[in-house]
Amino acid sequence: MPYIGNTSKHVKNKINDIVSKFCKKGTEIKIAFTSQKISSYFSLKDEKLKSLQALVVYHFTCSVCNDTYIGCTRRHFKERVHEHLNTKKESHIYQHIRTKKCKRKAHTKDSFKILDRASTFYTLKIKEAMHIQWLQPVINGQKKTSVRLTLNV
Repeated sequence: MPYIGNTSKHVKNKINDIVSKFCKKGTEIKIAFTSQKISSYFSLKDEKLKSLQALVVYHFTCSVCNDTYIGCTRRHFKERVHEHLNTKKESHIYQHIRTKKCKRKAHTKDSFKILDRASTFYTLKIKEAMHIQWLQPVINGQKKTSVRLTLNV
């Protein structure tokens, strides 16, 4: 049992009382207390804000027509979302949300979510390709240029 002060001693005494009442005489139970690091119960590090995470695969869903896009970025997620919504005119999302059909509603950062993370750019590109293959996003223009996934047996 984990040792948590007087409560542990109290629990030990209660268990011994129950054993003495309901078990044969001579039955003895020894309770061993252990200690554990606090970090085994919860993380000691602050969680990084999602907007400041990098090397992520992200998903965009148009709030008007529900078309989707899968992308990845090495930079802060927040920075890439801002580009898609405001400044990067060659972005497929930028072009999509400015079509007549989807222009009538303001799109926000809430249309984006992080799907996956990676520790290297190569792994990131593989994960992006996998998500594109699984989810078949409509808006993606780079489907043909993403990492090709094949399995040789």
